[in-house]
Amino acid sequence: YSGNERYAQKAAEFLRVWFINPESRMNPNFECAAALPGVYNGMAIGIIFGARLVDFIDYVQLLSLSESWTEEDNNNLKKWFADYADWLLHSKFGMEESRAKNNHITWYLAQIAAAAIYNDNVGLAKKMIDKGRQQIALQIAMNDSVCPDGSMPYELKRNQSFLYSLYGLEGFCALAGCGNVIDYDLWHYQTEDGRGMKTAFMFLEPYLSGTQSWPYKSLAPVDSLMPNALHILRLASKKFKTEGLIKAQNNVLKYVDNDPYKWLESKNYLQ
Repeated sequence: YSGNERYAQKAAEFLRVWFINPESRMNPNFECAAALPGVYNGMAIGIIFGARLVDFIDYVQLLSLSESWTEEDNNNLKKWFADYADWLLHSKFGMEESRAKNNHITWYLAQIAAAAIYNDNVGLAKKMIDKGRQQIALQIAMNDSVCPDGSMPYELKRNQSFLYSLYGLEGFCALAGCGNVIDYDLWHYQTEDGRGMKTAFMFLEPYLSGTQSWPYKSLAPVDSLMPNALHILRLASKKFKTEGLIKAQNNVLKYVDNDPYKWLESKNYLQ
């Protein structure tokens, strides 16, 4: 990205140590994630810590411009992700996580889809996006006396309801981003009664634009969580092009200082 080969060399070194070299690499599973010493060696919910691997695969592609990252390196890393996707699909923890009802399953699907695309398995990626369409019906609410239209009830009931509403929608954005690569649209998919990613964004829009105050429980001040919305708002503004989302994006920018990377530092790595 910078054109400085030193950075590419170091990045390639880290990747080999962590994912490729037999004596040091992480095994392609999350069997020990979310471990509770003396109680659990690992838990299925720890799979969500792999959410960052979705973007990570994109970042690795930048190294293809460098002589420090060889075709053999890339093939070895692809093998790691193929094995990881297989573990997600067939392990006890993976199958347990596939039955989650909140952001956990969306991030689970996005991880498999990203790994599948990296390994040219378009069919598997489409299956994950199809499951994502089913999750829209299960996670995004119709309007009733309890849950407003476009809300995500499983996230609203949490103590950090604003943060998790953003995080849940970010999972759908990650899966939709995988769809972009293989021309399989999730952004504009709607259920028969009209629910989709756009309705979820429209639910959040007045709170992100500052025209309404968040009425649900949030342990952290909502203003402090605004930078977490910037990335997905940029994506949604390009996809849906509504004035409300553009206004929301401009409002969120007020909560981000002049350092363009500050919002990255504020992102929460959540369960």
